[in-house]
Amino acid sequence: MADLTKIRLQIVDKETGQVLEDVDVLTASDCVLFSDGKTLLDKIDEIQKAQGPKGDKGISMRVKGAWTAGTAYVNDASYIDIVTKDGNTYACKESHSSSSFDTAKWTMIAQKGATGATGPQGATGPQGATGAQGAKGDKGISIRVKGAWTANTAYVNDTSYIDIVTKDGNSYACVSSHTSSTFDTTKWTLIAQKGATGPMGATGPMGATGPTGPTGAKGATGATGPQGPAGKDGDNIKFGTDYKSAEEVKVFFKKM
Repeated sequence: MADLTKIRLQIVDKETGQVLEDVDVLTASDCVLFSDGKTLLDKIDEIQKAQGPKGDKGISMRVKGAWTAGTAYVNDASYIDIVTKDGNTYACKESHSSSSFDTAKWTMIAQKGATGATGPQGATGPQGATGAQGAKGDKGISIRVKGAWTANTAYVNDTSYIDIVTKDGNSYACVSSHTSSTFDTTKWTLIAQKGATGPMGATGPMGATGPTGPTGAKGATGATGPQGPAGKDGDNIKFGTDYKSAEEVKVFFKKM
């Protein structure tokens, strides 16, 4: 028998209402007998064991997975279709088929939960096995570096080569085979642009003094200059064979 709630039973005087005795029906089950000879506990046990009326037939839930357009969904005496949409779960309210999700035809029975916090990063797994070798790729086209562009040169873009040239510091790839006297930008595509001039570097230290060069050849004699001013009178000297007969003359020396 299942657990019971304790019932308080009292024997009272039917005329005065005075309580004559308190009876514990769980411990003194024989104190009350019904006309069929059963005790109160027997009656309670029968009530608990009695089978109720058969209930109505239930309706099955049919889980259809994610909602898809154009699908026939059902709510009838046999099934109620259940779908998921954007993380929420819905039950079909009436049978229908629709190209878009009609909220009037569905009732939400479970709402999408909030995104949880990011968990800690897991440990790095072991390296996987080397995969199978892929299929052989198509044959590539060779790049042929031709240096600086020059006029009237045959440049090529075909199944064998693509010619590469430089022009004004830029690099170009030939887009169609041609020969031209001028650089035709429609025949080339820029693949590397000339970089900007960098800043001037710091001045380097002064180098050591070089050795003295050899003496140059003697130059030609210059023209005779103008005559200078007259000099002062020189000192008198005597000039002759002896002092007495010598003549007194003035002497000066000319600087050459």
